[in-house]
Amino acid sequence: PPSSMRRLSSAVFQAPALSQFAVSVDGVAATVTTVGFKRRPFYAPLLVRDLRIENSLYLQLSAAIADGQVVVVTNPGGQLWAAGASYTATTDPLRYSPVIHVNQEGYVPNLPKKAMIGYYLGNLGELNFAASLGFKIVVAGTGTLVYQGTLTLRPDVGYLYSPTPYQKVLEADFSSVTAPGKYQLVVPGLGASLPFVIDEGIAMS
Repeated sequence: PPSSMRRLSSAVFQAPALSQFAVSVDGVAATVTTVGFKRRPFYAPLLVRDLRIENSLYLQLSAAIADGQVVVVTNPGGQLWAAGASYTATTDPLRYSPVIHVNQEGYVPNLPKKAMIGYYLGNLGELNFAASLGFKIVVAGTGTLVYQGTLTLRPDVGYLYSPTPYQKVLEADFSSVTAPGKYQLVVPGLGASLPFVIDEGIAMS
């Protein structure tokens, strides 16, 4: 990795300087206030050794990004990646968010339906966001609103070490949605879950 991202001998992450990043939102410069880092196994099959490690940088900005805005991240000095390269994304309300965890097997119409909202940001700890954001259940692909609900705090228990993990996880309960179909769970500002189905056949599957 670039020298600015190497671990110190004490295994403490040394973040790149904020000045190494240039971020624009709809063409207007945005201020980066914090840089975080997470490293984890991304792929590790059992039959063939093919261990792949994911290294993620997290940039916290001084202002929120609205839906539909175009975000561009560059590294003008070229110390982290090629100076001419950039990362570009549009904040589509239905964009996939790894923060939102639904049951990918699906849900049975008349049984409880819950999803968890939370994410670990490496040295920055757990992602902190307000329960007041609420959530929506929409038809997958179209975004047609089916249900709107509130998020409730669901801290985990039973851990004997510190800091205690999973203390900022929020729960979305949409048990009252019973119509069969394919849906997504959306949290305003965070994006959407992967599509999931509500169907009587889920129990047999």
